[in-house]
Formats: sequence, structure tokens, C-alpha cells
Amino acid sequence: MSRPDVKWIPASSKNQNDYRELAINSIVCHNTESSLQAAIARFQDPEEQVSAHYIVARDGTCIQMVLEDHTAWHAGDRAMNHRSIGIEHVADKNNLGMTQEQQQCSLNLIGYLVDKYKIQKSHIYTHRTVDKIAGGTDCPKWIWPDEASFEKFKETIA
Repeated sequence: MSRPDVKWIPASSKNQNDYRELAINSIVCHNTESSLQAAIARFQDPEEQVSAHYIVARDGTCIQMVLEDHTAWHAGDRAMNHRSIGIEHVADKNNLGMTQEQQQCSLNLIGYLVDKYKIQKSHIYTHRTVDKIAGGTDCPKWIWPDEASFEKFKETIA
């Protein structure tokens, strides 16, 4: 599968590691809980200490903010950060679910990454399933309110 068109907008170098300690074998899906512009600004703010490799916008634009061979800080779990690609999807309480364009972009991007890194579908996760921090997270509730809806989405990945 070919790489989808991607727009490069770098995250702050303070919000990532320029190396990986583990081979990539997973993908973690998130929702931004904000607008595209707010998510980009957050990843570019060195005080935030958060980033993701990609953001999938509601219009289907794919933005890369961290190089794949760098470690983005997205999963709430150090080891998972080092072995995964983090993909944010723009959605919040006022913009639930994905648009058709966004879903197609997400499927193309995930399909490309699965093919490139030989990732098993069982290693494609939601943030809520991998976050080990006390209290956890309900991310990506604005897109996939439960794991059943996420599993249905995963079935459509080429």
C-alpha cells in the first residue's frame, strides 16, 4: 500500500524522543478533544510534553508532526510510546465520530502503516486500552465510544 499524502508540521523537539528503544509493532488511536489548530499548537508547545506522529483532520487532511523513527509521547505508557505510532483524529463533543473523508484518510494511513511495519490488527489499540496512568483515559470516546465500535472500524482496514 502506498503512503498517503501527508503535510509535515513538526511538533516541538521537546515533546518527543529522536530515537526509539523498541521496534514499531503497534498503532494507538486517539481523538484530539479539540480543533485541528489547537491540537497542532499543543504539540508545538514545549511545555505540554505531548505529541503524536499523525493527526487526521475532519476534511481528510493527514498531518505528520513526529517522524516515524522518533518516539511521540501519546500513550501514557513509556514502552508503548517507543513501540507504537500515535494517530490523533480531530473530534470533540461538538464534532462526534468521523467524517467520510477523515475515515478514508485514517483507513489509508493505518493500512499503509500496517503494511510497512507488519503490524497485526490485534496490535491496533485505542488510547484507553493502553493508558496505564492512574485514572486512565476514555480517549477516543468522541470517535469510538466503546471497544465494540473500534473493533468494527478495524474490520474495514485493508
